[in-house]
Amino acid sequence: MAILKEEDFVTNTYHRSLLDNIDRNDIRDEIMAARRMVHSLRPKISDDMANALSFRLELRAAFLRAIELSELRSNPESLSLPWSQMKAVWEPIYRSRHLGTPVPEAFSTKIQRRLTSTMPPRPIVQPSAEQTYELFQKLFADGIDVLKVLNYSDSQSLLVWILVFRFAAPSRPTLTTCDV
Repeated sequence: MAILKEEDFVTNTYHRSLLDNIDRNDIRDEIMAARRMVHSLRPKISDDMANALSFRLELRAAFLRAIELSELRSNPESLSLPWSQMKAVWEPIYRSRHLGTPVPEAFSTKIQRRLTSTMPPRPIVQPSAEQTYELFQKLFADGIDVLKVLNYSDSQSLLVWILVFRFAAPSRPTLTTCDV
């Protein structure tokens, strides 16, 4: 695992607003436009590349849906649908990673130098492909599992669930109020 250096960047500290004025509908429209463009380019690019781009755009669309639905706090089953979709497209994304090209210059040290911080630089952890795969798998599983918190109505069951979710091994048991 390679380790570089970074500095903490907190938007409130530096009075920077990151995309606050962009509506989610605009983001969704851009994702859909990109998907249409990929579909229109299918004759010019390989099927593998078109599928890889399509899966990546689907992941972004599902993540946006997960954010939007989380604000509704309604039925946990409907809230878990985008997380299940992300989990389903992650495997083809991982398998198509060889089609991409690393772009280290996407990180700007020039911007980093302009930021004044009282925090010393800390290491940037760059996980391997396998570690990234596992971290995203865990993210999607946790996204589904965390929605189960909406099933608990009494404080004791909720506390036990939170402790199990926070400290349990990767295969978390599902608790019921009878387990308390």
